[in-house]
Amino acid sequence: MVPLLRPLLHLLADLSSKNLQPPRDCGTLKYVSEDCHLTSRLIFRFASGALFSEELKGSSAELAFKYAVMRINKDRSLLPNVTFQYDIQYVPKGNSFRAAKMACQLIAQGAATIFGPSDPVVGGHIQSLADSLDIPHIESRLDLETDVKDFSINLHPDPQVMGNSLKDLVSYLNWTKIAVLYQDDI
Repeated sequence: MVPLLRPLLHLLADLSSKNLQPPRDCGTLKYVSEDCHLTSRLIFRFASGALFSEELKGSSAELAFKYAVMRINKDRSLLPNVTFQYDIQYVPKGNSFRAAKMACQLIAQGAATIFGPSDPVVGGHIQSLADSLDIPHIESRLDLETDVKDFSINLHPDPQVMGNSLKDLVSYLNWTKIAVLYQDDI
């Protein structure tokens, strides 16, 4: 299993324990099992909303999100009776009001989770909205706040962890000089 999928699966598994919006019952699937018996099982569909900045349209982040959903749906050992669907919306960078409005529309249409956005300013507003509505929120953005959020999980590495990783790499490779190039989006 892809390592980043594990926190997502644990967060989604907590839906029932926190009395959140239940998945939609999509009926019963009837099929012939390996031992030639007619078997049936309930199938559930989870709708998820994703918010990406307009600049990230078609980016590797969007493709990774689509791939993760496809991978979970394809591997029946992960969540055997669940199918994930998603609706991706693109928000202008820095426009918290529009992003919150789009998130509310996704939730009104039945989204059980919200993914993104990666914009540091807008992401904080969506996290707050998801927290107040008890909706799981999964994001990957730089967040310098250290307080624990009840309904959010951030997949972005902590700056301290990134620094230690870089230090360990330099030490392991016995480098004597290093140049770090970065872009500050804030």
